[in-house]
Amino acid sequence: TKAAWLQDLNRRSEALIAIRKAVALSPNDGYAQMILSELLLEQGSLQESYQVASRANQLLKVEPASYLLKAKVAERLGLLKDAEATMSDGLNRYPTWIDLLLTRADLRYKLKEYKGVLQDTEKILKIVSVSHYNSRRKAIMLRIDSFKALGDKAAVKREYLWSLEADLNYRQVISDACLFFAKEGDSRSLAKAKKALSEFDLYYNK
Repeated sequence: TKAAWLQDLNRRSEALIAIRKAVALSPNDGYAQMILSELLLEQGSLQESYQVASRANQLLKVEPASYLLKAKVAERLGLLKDAEATMSDGLNRYPTWIDLLLTRADLRYKLKEYKGVLQDTEKILKIVSVSHYNSRRKAIMLRIDSFKALGDKAAVKREYLWSLEADLNYRQVISDACLFFAKEGDSRSLAKAKKALSEFDLYYNK
């Protein structure tokens, strides 16, 4: 569309005018509504962006991205429960859609719904392969942080050791493992984590 083309050229104000015209001509075009909502969000018009995103979601129940957009705008407005409900609605239709699962897990962590985080991240780790680097790393870190928040040190240790043994090569996780084991006085596990960190740095700093 002309609006998308203008958006790509970073001509936001012109794109906004163009997409408003497109929506006025075709009010049932959910994809046009999504573009309008995104432009309004970038502009900071959160309330209107949310209204438009909600309309787009109603029109595009078969489009997973419409749930993610509505939830993103709702979160920006501070409507965290509404954002969670929107993502849950989307996951009822698309239970293995990683972006929705990961976004809901992150939101649930902010809401201190740690058991929900663990359920979502467990699903993610079962679905995604090692090649999905960022999704797996984020899911693992959310799991560990949730177990920490729950005060379950045994589970935290288990997650860190699993990440080391699985050779996932997530430096932040390995570094955090070193700090955790040092604080706990677990010299044996600390030695494993330090070895993994040393090997990581040696390999990636060649």
